[in-house]
Amino acid sequence: ELAWGISFKAYATELPGIELGVSQEGTEFFDDDIDLLTSDAGHSPRMYLVSMDGSGTELARDVRSLTDDSGWLLVVETADKPMGLGWTDSGGAVDRLLLWEASMVEEKPRLIAGTAKDMGTAISATVPANAVQYFMICPWLEFQLELQQDWNLISSPLEPMSRITRDMFGPVGDTRDNSAVDCSRIWTWDAAKAAYRAVQEINPASGHWVSAWEVGPVVLVGSALATEVTVLEAGWNLVGVTSARPRPGHESISDVVWCWDAMHARYRPVDADEDLLPGVGYWFFAQERIELAPGTFVGGPP
Repeated sequence: ELAWGISFKAYATELPGIELGVSQEGTEFFDDDIDLLTSDAGHSPRMYLVSMDGSGTELARDVRSLTDDSGWLLVVETADKPMGLGWTDSGGAVDRLLLWEASMVEEKPRLIAGTAKDMGTAISATVPANAVQYFMICPWLEFQLELQQDWNLISSPLEPMSRITRDMFGPVGDTRDNSAVDCSRIWTWDAAKAAYRAVQEINPASGHWVSAWEVGPVVLVGSALATEVTVLEAGWNLVGVTSARPRPGHESISDVVWCWDAMHARYRPVDADEDLLPGVGYWFFAQERIELAPGTFVGGPP
């Protein structure tokens, strides 16, 4: 029995609908008694789900477990006409999901920044003619930043619905109206140039200086980041993590990692047995440019 499910339908076509959902019996693999394979391979237009277990199996129905937040990969292939997609749900599922456009990088989906649709308020999406469009349907996630008055060194552990600072924190300009931070003064570190630069967008899993008007929480809304290789440039790097995890052990990374104590307005070293925490920006010093294994900072288990 499904805890909830969503059905997708292509407007003005004869294409069969596809379904996704969650249940206690669902897994990331193909479940014989629950999931369904597609029957229209080789035809165009078409739409289908792709199994997220790495097999690339094309599905007409994909049911996951209640604890699986990896999302669903939807592929739409159009012919000589654009295709409109609509969706209906049971159990209030769309109020908890975001629809992202995605690109495929080394056969893995990557969310395209700024393309998220709240499926609870949006009612459709359109794919242009003669295209192959990838979508990720991801759980709506929230993360609460606890800000101190004045400067804070933060990072976003999510891919936010919008990376634009005025969307995340409030309007640009030196004003406190509807703004948690001064959006005219947000800085990040350009490791390749070894210099600060002002920004109007927040890149996830990167460190950013923000100046808060007062003590209080800011809630970030978005979806989980995909597992990726993390690159550290030679010298200082300002990065964040997506979940609590130990410091990465690497001979080219300094043993001393720094964070900002916003309450006391001072730097402090991270203790050797202290986990790195999501939402915090950390300073790492690398002796040389290095690539760290997927999941070290972005995505994946600790």
